[in-house]
Amino acid sequence: MGDCNMNEYTYSIIIPHWNQPYLLNECLKTIPQRRDIEVIVVDDGSDEVYVNELKALVESYSHVKIIFEAKRTAGYARNQGLAMAKGEWLVFADSDDYFLDGFLNILDNYRNSQAQIVYFNTTSVYLNTSEIAKRHIYTNKVLSFFNLSDRRTVDFVRCLLLGPCSKMFKRELIVQNQVLFDDVPVMNDTIFALKAAMCATDIDVSSSVIYCITASANSMISRNSVELIKVRLGVYMRANELYEKYHFKQYKMNVVALIFSARKFGIGAVKELLICARQYYSSACSMYSDLLVYVFKWLVITFKYKLFKIDNYTFYKG
Repeated sequence: MGDCNMNEYTYSIIIPHWNQPYLLNECLKTIPQRRDIEVIVVDDGSDEVYVNELKALVESYSHVKIIFEAKRTAGYARNQGLAMAKGEWLVFADSDDYFLDGFLNILDNYRNSQAQIVYFNTTSVYLNTSEIAKRHIYTNKVLSFFNLSDRRTVDFVRCLLLGPCSKMFKRELIVQNQVLFDDVPVMNDTIFALKAAMCATDIDVSSSVIYCITASANSMISRNSVELIKVRLGVYMRANELYEKYHFKQYKMNVVALIFSARKFGIGAVKELLICARQYYSSACSMYSDLLVYVFKWLVITFKYKLFKIDNYTFYKG
């Protein structure tokens, strides 16, 4: 396996890891060993006791390579995996998730695709009970609208699915456009997924389910603080720049809603975030005019459109 040259790898599967070798093992067990696949695990500064377990674990998988890094972020870890990857296609996984049986056969159906990104359906389960969760519902709903002959639905998928998992990316697309993950504690994958989608000339969608997301009450997605909202604010503003650049203004993220989500931390937190937002604008006037636009759009959506909900996700329907 180690003698393969760059052209002999069809897939590079990149997995960041931190302090959960047991779950990583469950993930690795779902990836069959095959000559044209490389699996790259990047350890993001796990505690020593877990590092020892991880080293022993990886020794049992001859097709797995591992990189040890000092503690930083999952985004930084993924970038290290990207730098090492040699496959024609890039596939990402989180170490507490896993692939479904037969997923490689499904990927193989698209290995010669003209598309530069292929999107797949997902499922999700609660980590402790294995009962079906809800984290896949939004993704699958968005994908269900896809129609290659309808440009609007293609753009819908490009602009709204901002994660790297349950997709396959042409490595050439990522390298040529210098697409990287953000080295931040939350939303490290948003700009990566959005920029890749904006740069891709062709995308495709498969109705097949290849990936399972696990849900846990202790995951980063359930955490919040003023500092994390600041990080999200930066990501929102950079994402909005991309939406502007590629003429998708209608998909811009709602900065107002994010800023005012900090009201539970007090009015001082809201003021702090408004000051923080100011750095992304050329003038205070441009910031407040933008905020007014967001408020106006929210009012239009609220009063003009009917809302329909699927579990915890809200969609707008004319």
